[in-house]
Amino acid sequence: MTGLSDPLSPDQQRVVDLVGAAFLGLGNEWPVFDYVEGVLDSESKDAWSILQTFPEISGWHYGAVHWLRGAAGMQPSPETPIGLTVVGLSNCAPLRQHVDTFFFLVDFLTNRRKQTPPTPQQPRQLTVTSDDFAVAWKASRRLEPPATRLTLDPPRGGSSLSGGDARMTS
Repeated sequence: MTGLSDPLSPDQQRVVDLVGAAFLGLGNEWPVFDYVEGVLDSESKDAWSILQTFPEISGWHYGAVHWLRGAAGMQPSPETPIGLTVVGLSNCAPLRQHVDTFFFLVDFLTNRRKQTPPTPQQPRQLTVTSDDFAVAWKASRRLEPPATRLTLDPPRGGSSLSGGDARMTS
C-alpha cells in the first residue's frame, strides 16, 4: 500500500500535471472533471480509474487530488472541479513553490488570530487582506509576494489557490 509521501505512479503524475497546468492556464481556476477525462481519454487512459488509485488518509478523502464527493466510490460529475491539495501541489513542479506560501499563510493567519483578543459576547472575527499578507511576506525577507494569491475558503472548509482576500472566522 502506498502512502501520501510516496512517489506517484506515471498515471497519477499525469493527472497532477494535467490539473496543475489547467489551473495555471485558466487563471487560477481548477478544471472540471470532463476536461480531465477528455484529455486522458485522448491518451487512452481512464481518468476515474486513475483517480481511484491515489492514496488517501482513510475517512478524510485527503490525497493529492480533491473534488467534492457524493457517495463513496461515486465518479465525479462532468462539471465537478478537480483540484490539487497541498500534497498535490508538492508533486506538481510549476505549483510546488506554493507549498511554502501556503504554510506561511497558515502561520500568518494563526499569529493574527492569536493577536485578536476574545470578547465575552461575540466570536472573534479576523479579516486579513491580500495587502496585509504581502506586507508580512516582504517582512519575512521574501522579495516579492507570490503571483498566485492563496486564500482560505471557509464555506467549503478547505484551502484553495485563488485571487482575493483571506478570511478566517472562528
